[in-house]
Amino acid sequence: MKVKNLLLAGLAVAAMTACSNNDIDEIVDNGIQTPTEEASMRLYFNFANQTTRANGDTTGDKQDGNDLEWTVDGANITVLLQYPNDAKNIVIKNLSPVSDKEKTYATEEFKVNAGSGVKVYAFINPENLEIGATTNPTTLTLTTAQTLPSEPDGLAYLVNGVAKDKKFMMSGSTSLNIQAGADGTVNIAKINVDRVAAKLDEGTKFDTSISIANDGIKYKNKDNGEANVSIKLLAYSYSNLTNNTYALNGIKEASFNAKDIYLQPYFSQGSYPTDGNDKKDYRWIAKDELNKITYCLDNYGNNNPTRVHYKGQVCIDGKEISSNFYIRALLNLTNNVEYYFFNNLDEMKAYYKDETINSITEETTREELSKLGIKKYNSGICYYEADIKTTLESQTTVSIMRNNWYKLTVKNIKEIGYPTPAKDPEDKDTKLVVETTINPWTIQINDFDL
Repeated sequence: MKVKNLLLAGLAVAAMTACSNNDIDEIVDNGIQTPTEEASMRLYFNFANQTTRANGDTTGDKQDGNDLEWTVDGANITVLLQYPNDAKNIVIKNLSPVSDKEKTYATEEFKVNAGSGVKVYAFINPENLEIGATTNPTTLTLTTAQTLPSEPDGLAYLVNGVAKDKKFMMSGSTSLNIQAGADGTVNIAKINVDRVAAKLDEGTKFDTSISIANDGIKYKNKDNGEANVSIKLLAYSYSNLTNNTYALNGIKEASFNAKDIYLQPYFSQGSYPTDGNDKKDYRWIAKDELNKITYCLDNYGNNNPTRVHYKGQVCIDGKEISSNFYIRALLNLTNNVEYYFFNNLDEMKAYYKDETINSITEETTREELSKLGIKKYNSGICYYEADIKTTLESQTTVSIMRNNWYKLTVKNIKEIGYPTPAKDPEDKDTKLVVETTINPWTIQINDFDL
């Protein structure tokens, strides 16, 4: 994807001396008002200078992204002003931006009242917000909870809403004293606006196999010969995508961290989602759909982070294994793990000549197999997962933050993954390393070792 460095930097609000056809939608008067003088305002959208671009390869680099993500041509803008001294709110809707110069936009002028300590909230493309004069901006959420689209559209659940091409929802706020404009006084303030959405960008090359890189693990065949194991990644997906969020940045309430607010909830460890009568699976983004962007909402739930998942084809000595196979893990005399690889059930029974193993059938449950240190893989497919994390300046960690661009890349694969999209009960270690780069559109680099 061709990208433009540096995101939307700020929003300037200026009081001017003229006005035009603006829509003062509502005024709420909650107290005894003193006469107020009229002022004119105009919003300025300032975009970062193109000469300050970073290359986007390092966490913290700032990039615009593509034109569809930052342009505000044709945007619909709502402004809410709170007058604390007079306990009054004014909402102006249906403001339109006009181009001033390259990457600089301004609204038409609109009338407001003069006042001290006025809180100004700006909402760009607020189609999924209900904003009135009684609205409390700090608790304002998306009006409609998000849902996954129909199956052919995969995980593109925001592209017709807060992440619509050239219609991205953005928001920000500031405080200022608005002086009357009779003498031509210009009141200037700056508002930093953020996209409500975050951007997940999986960039791993899926056309080549990745060799297992772990000196402590060996794979052996039925003849005790060492097997060269590699994984060809086929598809990826995401779990715990949040279905709602606050309109403004920086509000981290626990109410959006409950499990029931996640789209494609994470399969808990040991749940074996693809087994049994009620088979479930993630929606996978396959090879012919790779490099598609998934836009999502912020997720501050450390106990339920957003995760990236991978589906892989196991290859032995360069050959793809398409049949069911079994692996048994044993510790050798040097305390290294040796995995014995069997192409089918009969091959494993012939190797061990053990009564317990001989009683295994195709219907033996994964729980029973795990007691014997055995894992069964259907059609040569294995699975991996990794948490997506954002480290804040305070050194605390959250999962997904809005207005961040998460570049995800698989760097290493440590061993054959899980037999199903859910971890086996005994699995504790991460089997894959994914590098994440985050920029505002902060790039977060996540390199994953699988």
